Amino acid sequence: MQGTLSALIEAVEDALARRQWDYKAFKSQIGIHESTWSRIRRGRRLPSHNVLTLLRQHLPEVIKYIDDYENHRTIPLRQGNNDTIQKEE
Repeated sequence: MQGTLSALIEAVEDALARRQWDYKAFKSQIGIHESTWSRIRRGRRLPSHNVLTLLRQHLPEVIKYIDDYENHRTIPLRQGNNDTIQKEE
């Protein structure tokens, strides 16, 4: 998964450079806050469905990378208190 996320981030960064947008322009043109994109770039969070939708709508050249990411990502399972397996004794 990390490879496809890295490719997606690189494609978005390339699209921003071609448009000569800084991160403030990225926010005003696309609607993704600078800090959100920074956390995604640094690996502190994964892109949400909303972020991917905004990228898809505004940067058509990265759709292939979004599709690759969505097709290869794994969604982590969260284990809560009620998810434990009870052993019979």
